[in-house]
Amino acid sequence: MSNYPVVVFNTGILTDFGSYDFVELTLDEARDLVRQPEGFVSAVGHQSSADVLTEILGVEVPENRAFYTQKTGQVALVFRLKKRPPEGVVLDAESIKEVGFTFGKLTKLS
Repeated sequence: MSNYPVVVFNTGILTDFGSYDFVELTLDEARDLVRQPEGFVSAVGHQSSADVLTEILGVEVPENRAFYTQKTGQVALVFRLKKRPPEGVVLDAESIKEVGFTFGKLTKLS
C-alpha cells in the first residue's frame, strides 16, 4: 500500500493518463481496503451509491461530487454495477442491490 488514502469511486474511471492495474475484489477485501491506516476519501457522486456503500462496507461513505485525480501508487476501490441503468434513470439503494454490483481494486502504476 502507498501512503495515500484509498479513494472510493462509484464507477471504474481513469482520472489521468498512465498505467493501471485493475483486479476484482471480494466484499471482505473491499471492507479491508477502506479500513487501512491511511484511511479513505470518497469520490462517490451519487447519494444512493454512497448509502449502499455505507451499509455494505460498514463505514460512513459520504457523497462527494468533487473532481478527483488518482496519484501514482494510490489505490482506488471501485464500486461497479453489473449492468448500466437506462438513460436518465437514477437508481435508489434498493434498485442498486437488485441490479447487483462488484468491487475492483484500481492501482495507478505510473
